[in-house]
Amino acid sequence: MGFCVRECYPINLENIRFRLPEAVKIFREEGLSIPPFTTPTDFAHPERGETEELISLCGESGVHLIKLGYWFMEENYWKTVERIRRKLEEFQKLAEKHGVKVLIHNHSRGTMGLNSSSAMNLVKGSHPRYIGIFANTGHFLLVGELWIWSKIICANSD
Repeated sequence: MGFCVRECYPINLENIRFRLPEAVKIFREEGLSIPPFTTPTDFAHPERGETEELISLCGESGVHLIKLGYWFMEENYWKTVERIRRKLEEFQKLAEKHGVKVLIHNHSRGTMGLNSSSAMNLVKGSHPRYIGIFANTGHFLLVGELWIWSKIICANSD
């Protein structure tokens, strides 16, 4: 079961400090866990003020998988990949510091990482303990990728 934290949701960035620990406690009492924690769609910038606080709060609450927001092509493909890899290096430092793993989500609609090959280009060189891919077969199929290809490519990652 996933857990979405976004504007207008019961738990959002404004109330997360108080509501996340409470929600985790309730889930645990019911025998449930929260993998992964889904951030707002624009939560893809480690330099944002609330980023470390959110990652720290997840680690403290026992939520160890954090699905990031999305990046889009801004320059040519490889320059964009390099820009995202630099951001992932910063996310990796935060993930290691707070004992969590951050995940990019393959998503259709023109996001970077929309298929398994492009998602693997983003995480290449990252430490798999702290950076990973939330592989969504529905979105793979929407962009025309056979699920077996995504399974093979993602399974053979570093």
